[in-house]
Amino acid sequence: MRAFRSVIIGLLACGLGGVAMGGEPAPVDTASNAIHRVNADGKFAFAVFHRGGDGIADVREAVKKAVEASKGRAEAIEVDVADAASKPTVQNYGVNRAPLPLVLAIAPNGAVTGGFPGKCEPQALAEAMVGPKAATCLKTLQDGKVVIICVQPAGSTNAEAILKVTAAFKADERIAGFSESVVIDPADKAEQGFLGQLRVDPKSEGATTLLVTPPGRIVGTYTNVVTTETMFADLARSMAGSTCGGGGGGCGPASGGCR
Repeated sequence: MRAFRSVIIGLLACGLGGVAMGGEPAPVDTASNAIHRVNADGKFAFAVFHRGGDGIADVREAVKKAVEASKGRAEAIEVDVADAASKPTVQNYGVNRAPLPLVLAIAPNGAVTGGFPGKCEPQALAEAMVGPKAATCLKTLQDGKVVIICVQPAGSTNAEAILKVTAAFKADERIAGFSESVVIDPADKAEQGFLGQLRVDPKSEGATTLLVTPPGRIVGTYTNVVTTETMFADLARSMAGSTCGGGGGGCGPASGGCR
């Protein structure tokens, strides 16, 4: 059991590359202050990373249009990667290894919901402004944790049983502290795009539960009440390199995950 837990910890430590992964807080810098200010207002930050303004004209215009169309939901900031005062943020998001200019869409909770190197379109930025539940799922994955997504229509008969199993899975010593659960109402219009990425029919009358590992791999999809042991078996199978989850139709990387 200890060995299993250590493997899980190793898996989760991989996380999402250069995205903030928790642990020691990054040093406060100019760019970090700007992002936090926008997020603290409940807005998405469209962070435009560039070097000395090179190639930024078209990107700046696209971001401006996206901000205007967001009706107050987003704000743009610009970060010159050559500015030493912004170095911690540049490293934290892995921008020092990315082609420039680069636009990152950062949700109010700090989740990176979209990345656009070289160029971007206003519509793509609009689609990156995901709903709160989707942002929570992405932040959980970017923090290096497993997320259990419970899609539960109003009146679902097995919702309570599923939540009990989910709670037991999270409390299990093999993964305690390394998983979170998020409940989504499929009727929530703000989450429709995210449900589409998960390949969950929002019109389904039954509950669907998904087990997702960083960086966004669906390793188990369950349309009925599942057991914790089935979930752990699917988790172990995914770590062994299989693309098939159990419990009635697990999905591998081809599913697109939660990106």
